[in-house]
Amino acid sequence: MAANAPIMFEHELRNFTAYRPDSAALAQVADRLMPAVGRDSLDTLPYRATAELSAQLGRAVAEFPGAHNGIRTDAAEFAAALVEILISAGDAIPAVGGEVQPTTVLLRQESLPL
Repeated sequence: MAANAPIMFEHELRNFTAYRPDSAALAQVADRLMPAVGRDSLDTLPYRATAELSAQLGRAVAEFPGAHNGIRTDAAEFAAALVEILISAGDAIPAVGGEVQPTTVLLRQESLPL
């Protein structure tokens, strides 16, 4: 981690803190977004950014086991939580013309269509 610190501070952290999501565009699809954080990442910069965006969109923050890399460190628990959230979110996805609309899971700054 120490060897990677200069790269993280020079490139990753600067880009992360300078990023401004398109709130207007996200608001148009807010009903299909699930902002998510690692439970062990509370009080961190990524958590605070996600919580702020969630508040702007009127969405709850989904908490997953582990920290920002819980999918790797707590894989089984993470998978179980993801399945539970997707099933409950699927019940709330509005149907248009009788077809179920796709959901998008927002993990960090990436959108992954399902």
